[in-house]
Amino acid sequence: MRPLQTIVCLLIASHLTSAVKAAKKAKRTAMPTWEEIGQAALDTFFEDVPQRLAKEFRSSHEAERLAQINSGDARPSELAVVDISSDELSCDFVVNQLLLHITQFKSIFYFLVNGWYLGQLGDYASCRTFTNNGQYVLATIKGDYTADYSFTRGSYGKYIPFSTQMGLCIPKQCSIDNVKANIEPLLLRYAQEAHWENPTVEYSASWQYVHNESRAFDTVKAVGLGVFGVCLLIVAIGSCVELSTIGDNPEFDKEVLKELNRFKSTDQYEAVIMQQKLPWARYFVALSAVRNINKMNLKPYQMRRTLQSKNLDRSLVPHLAVFNGIKAIACFYVLFASSFLFTWYAYLADPSQVANFKQSYSFLFIYCVYFAVSVLILTAGFLQTFNFLEQDAHEMFKPLNLLKFYAWRLFKFMPLLAMVLCFSLCVIPFLGSGPIWSLYAQVMAPCSTYWWTVLLQINNVYPRESFDEKCMPWAWFIPALTQLSFLLPIFVAIYQACLPRRTLIRVFFGVFLFICCAIAGGLTYYFDEGAMPVSIVNDNSASGVTNQLTTLKFDFYNDVFMLSPFHLGAYFAGFCLAIIYRRYLLESELNKSVGVANPNSVQISRSTRFFALLIENAKVRYTTYVVGTILMLATSFWVYPFMANAET
Repeated sequence: MRPLQTIVCLLIASHLTSAVKAAKKAKRTAMPTWEEIGQAALDTFFEDVPQRLAKEFRSSHEAERLAQINSGDARPSELAVVDISSDELSCDFVVNQLLLHITQFKSIFYFLVNGWYLGQLGDYASCRTFTNNGQYVLATIKGDYTADYSFTRGSYGKYIPFSTQMGLCIPKQCSIDNVKANIEPLLLRYAQEAHWENPTVEYSASWQYVHNESRAFDTVKAVGLGVFGVCLLIVAIGSCVELSTIGDNPEFDKEVLKELNRFKSTDQYEAVIMQQKLPWARYFVALSAVRNINKMNLKPYQMRRTLQSKNLDRSLVPHLAVFNGIKAIACFYVLFASSFLFTWYAYLADPSQVANFKQSYSFLFIYCVYFAVSVLILTAGFLQTFNFLEQDAHEMFKPLNLLKFYAWRLFKFMPLLAMVLCFSLCVIPFLGSGPIWSLYAQVMAPCSTYWWTVLLQINNVYPRESFDEKCMPWAWFIPALTQLSFLLPIFVAIYQACLPRRTLIRVFFGVFLFICCAIAGGLTYYFDEGAMPVSIVNDNSASGVTNQLTTLKFDFYNDVFMLSPFHLGAYFAGFCLAIIYRRYLLESELNKSVGVANPNSVQISRSTRFFALLIENAKVRYTTYVVGTILMLATSFWVYPFMANAET
């Protein structure tokens, strides 16, 4: 028997022996489950694996012949170590040497880091780190699962049909053909015993893929890494300029600088650091990591600009800070829940868990994440409207000012998107590795053709074929928000044209808000792809029913949810809320200045009455909180039937 076969035979024999021992110990007559087989194997095999493997190999003729050649009557454990790092050595010879020195650290790790049963991937990192020139091979067994109970050692995902895997750690001199010749018959037998019919085995040399493809340099990766390296260098230079005396203005009073450097706030630091530098140095300081981290502690630009306004009640403007908390909580919620749902694009080790999750009310916390997107868009519409209205009314709609607005909205996120795209395509392939690392290339494959759609911020609508055809479709929120923001000057122009006819404004905006809702409903009805962006549907095949397999459908997400018109209602609602609240702040400041001198001139509009009612009456305010909470919970529970029974 060949050495590679000897190893696998010993492994499988240990499985069966351990399973029988476990069954006898428990006094059971039924066939033990695969979890019990694996656990019993791990419990018993590790106790004396070096001694048993060495004893088995010493009993073979090959071991005796090699022992006589190297050291006469010496025991195999005392044989001189032979260098097996050369690529010219044969697979059989290397395996022989590993078995002869089975008790040595780097040899025993070949057996410890292998998968021990179907569904176990072994230890990829240890195979490369601790073994003697090992390579990792992932064996994927596919076929028809025919048992009447679920196979919990299966794997499933977007790019992985229902199958089972076993990780193999073999010497680098062994090829896939060696594995097929020596190990595949045993894997097929193992699969048949687990009720897989017509099994086939596919092999993936995971480390070779990482080394030869994922981390291989080409023109695109070289250019991307160069650009990314230059950006990091500029950031480093900017940080050095900021923290040193390079670029300091010699005319700046040193005593004043010394006093000002006793910073008491981040606002003070921002002002001083820019004043003490020469004009050319300020360009580098603008890119400094230290300064930009400090700016994260500052209030958003829109709020700082609003606080400087002389027309608004400054005692009430700080209340706008609540939107920072809303945005932060919503962003973390979206990232957390979306990351869970997008595991479908990777690897589900136990697919039946998803089937159980979707029947649970607690899973609504994950599944209803898409409602948070409307909150983010409403918040963006509110803050953008506030910022736009802070301009002088005579300058607001001049062509140059509008050109600056549209250019800023278009180019604001472009550097960020370019860095993320560059990092994803050119840096991450060098950072990651693992048994299924090749799936990352499949996910990012559309970006090799449609990378430009990310920079132009149209990757939420083009290409239209499917979600998987788009480049970085999970980043759809930024282009959708950019497209909606282009409508802001039009909304403001209509609002100012209707002034001071408040009734006309209410009617027009009420009708338009209804139209926005009709657009969202019309898109949903036209495409008729369910009620939620992502649908978890059951796999009705024989194997799918037995193993409770589910499939995630992104059709509604691609055709409707990612489109900016679908979210127009949320953005316009934020615009209307900003108009109402800003009018309240204007009247509040105006009433302060004229109320004492002439009480009859105090203006009390509906906006003022509404917000005064909320601010001055705690009972009304907290009742509103309770009602809002109940409505949010009711909306979430209303979604449950669409989550649990997406097919119907």
